[in-house]
Parts: sequence; structure tokens; C-alpha cells
Amino acid sequence: YRYICSRNRHPAPPDAMEQPDFFNSNFSDMAQCPVEGCGSHYRPDCILFGESLPSGSWDASLDAIEQLQAGDCVLVVGTSGVVYPAASLPEMAATKCGVITAEINPSRSSLTSDMDLHLPGPSGEVLPKLVSQVQALLQ
Repeated sequence: YRYICSRNRHPAPPDAMEQPDFFNSNFSDMAQCPVEGCGSHYRPDCILFGESLPSGSWDASLDAIEQLQAGDCVLVVGTSGVVYPAASLPEMAATKCGVITAEINPSRSSLTSDMDLHLPGPSGEVLPKLVSQVQALLQ
């Protein structure tokens, strides 16, 4: 994981990766942000269950969906498809005429039936293969 401070989202220095496992540690065991006046504990730089997406990220996601055109491909990687509003993004993409939607997931999700393709397997295995195949087609 990348780490950020929990108050101001200051990025953690590289050695923060040596912190205790966030999900299996007491929060008070996590290192604190050294930025003057901050001092909040580090946390993974991700959206945790129950948290909202940052508004800028959500707006950018909606803009990206709006700009999709026929021939574009949307990859949906490693999701259960049940956490909203993020789960609505692939659904919106799937309704755009001519846009291809592909899910990469070890198992079927609640989104699978709406996708054009389901590529089963862990993303760490499927994505490199997909990139190699696309690169070969482009050469």
C-alpha cells in the first residue's frame, strides 16, 4: 500500500511501507505524519468501506464515462460490484452504444451479466497477459 496521513492526505515517505499492517494493527501503532502541525496517523491511500470518494475523483469518473465513444473499452477490475455509487460507473459505461465493457475478476460479480466480457482470474495474472496481447496487436 501507499500511505497518506489521515487528516490532510500528505503522502507518507517511502519508509512508511515498513509500518505495521494497517488492517491487523492498532491504529495508534501506526506512524504519525511529520508535517508540522499535522501529526495524524498514516493510513492506506485507498477508499475504505463506509468512506466517500473524494469529490474530485468522483467528478472525474463521471466525466470519463460521459466522454466514452464507440470503440472505447472500460476495464472493471477486482470488484464485487455492490458498493455504490462506484458500482454504477460500469453500469453507465455499459449503456453507451459501442463501448466494450470487460470485467477482470476471479469470480463472477453482480456486474458480470452486464459486461461484454468476463476475464476470470486474479488481476495480477490477467492484466499483464492482456497488456501483452494488446501490445502484440498494435505492433
